[in-house]
Amino acid sequence: MRPRTFVLSLLAAILFHLAAARLFPVVPRALDVFLVVTILNGLSGNSLAGLLGGLLCGLTLDTFSGAAYGLHGFANTLVGYVTARVAQRLVTRGVGGLLVVLVGAAALQQTLLIVFSVFVLSDGNLPDPLWVGLRVVTSSLTGLALYKLSQRSRIRLEENRRNRRARLRLE
Repeated sequence: MRPRTFVLSLLAAILFHLAAARLFPVVPRALDVFLVVTILNGLSGNSLAGLLGGLLCGLTLDTFSGAAYGLHGFANTLVGYVTARVAQRLVTRGVGGLLVVLVGAAALQQTLLIVFSVFVLSDGNLPDPLWVGLRVVTSSLTGLALYKLSQRSRIRLEENRRNRRARLRLE
């Protein structure tokens, strides 16, 4: 993901998170849009971009979530890096491979959050497994839909460019 695209995606995630929290307070509990941005950024295959993108998305979520500052930052940093490394090594362009990467990354993030909350922060409150599973599923499906939508729009944009060039040559 290009830096400009990442910044615009992060701003869109912030606006969506704030609007959803205001209108439907259950949505931020069921869907992590910052994780979606982290994973889509990591799918570019650039490890450094995955690290930095995960860090920015995680710290932004920490700002809005009220959780221990740095908890999501650390988890999303690891998720962004692992996603980038997986994208470097595996073909993730098909729906099946992409869905496996998305579900794996979302499950990794939730697992890291639980482990850090229990063992590092000594917080005895475990999240409800239903919400954890719902968050993994909704984040994965949202990421899949956004990835396919961006891929489709990129193809249409390229076709329009080719058609314009062909028309310029004919005239």
